[in-house]
Amino acid sequence: MLLLQISVILPQEIPRIIKVYLHDAATLPCNQTCSDQVTWIGYRSHVTWFGYPKADDILAQCDQTSCQSKEGFHMSHDQYLKGDLSLTITDVDYTKTAWYTCECDRVRICDMSLHLEPLSLAIPVNKGQSLTMDMPVLKPVEVFFTSIGDASSNRVRLYIIGRPTIYDIGNEYKNRMSFSFSLQLRQLKESDSGVYTIQNAQNDEILARVNVNASSVQPGETMTLQLPLPLIMFVSFNKSDEISNSVRICTISWFYTKCISEYERTVLLSLSLQLKDLKESDSGIYTIRDIWNDDVIATYTVTVNGVSRVSQSVEVKLNENTTLTCNKMCSGLVIWTVFHKPGDILAQCNQTSCQSKEGFHMSHDQYLKGNLSLTITGVDYTKRAVSVMVLTSVM
Repeated sequence: MLLLQISVILPQEIPRIIKVYLHDAATLPCNQTCSDQVTWIGYRSHVTWFGYPKADDILAQCDQTSCQSKEGFHMSHDQYLKGDLSLTITDVDYTKTAWYTCECDRVRICDMSLHLEPLSLAIPVNKGQSLTMDMPVLKPVEVFFTSIGDASSNRVRLYIIGRPTIYDIGNEYKNRMSFSFSLQLRQLKESDSGVYTIQNAQNDEILARVNVNASSVQPGETMTLQLPLPLIMFVSFNKSDEISNSVRICTISWFYTKCISEYERTVLLSLSLQLKDLKESDSGIYTIRDIWNDDVIATYTVTVNGVSRVSQSVEVKLNENTTLTCNKMCSGLVIWTVFHKPGDILAQCNQTSCQSKEGFHMSHDQYLKGNLSLTITGVDYTKRAVSVMVLTSVM
């Protein structure tokens, strides 16, 4: 008789949920005395075909002598000796939302699940314009719409984005909603110059080739490669045009991006949903929700004004100054911010004074006269963005 013994290791307790805002630091607490080696392990936030989290890598380790941590993670040796085994993540982005486990001599003692607080944006737009909703593609998501004028607060599901395709649910939006996929290579450096090749993993068909000269962009800039219809793809890199010498840097399979160690923290797959030809009836709340854990990823509160008007576009040469003009009387607080980073305040003025970040300027004298313009000095690639003004009291 053949006997099979199956061992199932269960966590000692339900993982504690930690929530932080995008790009904030996070501390995963774990307080327990351990005289042996302590190891923090990260697990990717997606689920494998068998339904279990997949181990990522060792993020930090401490013993009685010292601590070692991967870039972006930190453990304090002094705190370890006192029984504080906490792990600090210095800059939380979508690639770091995952399940984390702390082990003492290979025995699991702490489990944490790291989530991001939902991004919340209030967007005033004009009739006829488009609404673009960007998100990282790490998990299947669904998009809901709740009309501002709907007393019943009923939600309408517009889209389900999941493997293996994108399902269109809202017939009213069918002809106005489109999507595009892109691969972002962040924190560019000069050694990233070369040819990037995107291939269909099923038949090795070359879908795109992009020649990148990283020396012509600002260090730390992000490069975006537009992807064709979602397939299982390989991304390869070569210093020259010779495909035979290419190095495969990433494999993309929908909500799973696996890259070699040099690229694993700098590559992000993202999705853009665009709703075109906005009408006043499109005013409402657009919610992007994670299908797997029901987390809200982002909410867009959209107000569509009845007047059609094209947004102002400003072109300027590299390293020159430019002014974003706005003339309107306001008796309260005026804030200039960035469209996708509402918490990143570039400049603000009230009846008393103005404050501005380095590289940006508002004049208090002009504010009192109704000139709310923002001056940007030394425009470079990092300052390319859509800027939004928020008025708290308009006259």
